[in-house]
Amino acid sequence: LIATGNSLHLDVAIVMGRWFATNGTNLVELQPFTNTVLITHTIPQANSLGTGPDNKLYIANTKAYRVHPNTGAVTLITDLPAGHSSSGDIAFLGKRMFVSTNSDCGGSLVEVDVDKKDSWVLGGDGLGCVYGLATVNNQLIILNCDGKVGTFDPDTGIAQILTTSAGLVVYGAEALP
Repeated sequence: LIATGNSLHLDVAIVMGRWFATNGTNLVELQPFTNTVLITHTIPQANSLGTGPDNKLYIANTKAYRVHPNTGAVTLITDLPAGHSSSGDIAFLGKRMFVSTNSDCGGSLVEVDVDKKDSWVLGGDGLGCVYGLATVNNQLIILNCDGKVGTFDPDTGIAQILTTSAGLVVYGAEALP
């Protein structure tokens, strides 16, 4: 969540040195290290944003979409599993796409197969209310609403808390290249 002046951005992503953010219904390109909007594209309502290995942007709500960063063209990939909606972020480990979600069962991570246009629940994320996802050194980093920062292994389903920072409020995450 970035807020300055009259601008509010729910999530951020970086594509080849270009900074993008979503405010829910718009995708904006920002001048790096500022809040200056360079380009605005209208997108489906979404609170999560991530960069794929194909240098395209990905957004989610109850569906997952691919967005071309230059044109803003939006392509539907798939629906998220029934009852799941994005809770705030998308991250990739290689070609594997992960979306933090909310459902009646609480917080979960959903994996989306972009090529096969399918999605499934991996299970609980172990930390609840995960609003930030990022990949660092080939690890999936999760950040939650209670200031917990941890890792999640999507192959084993094991979450490990690395630290807790009281007062840390996260609505999206991105690792600088």
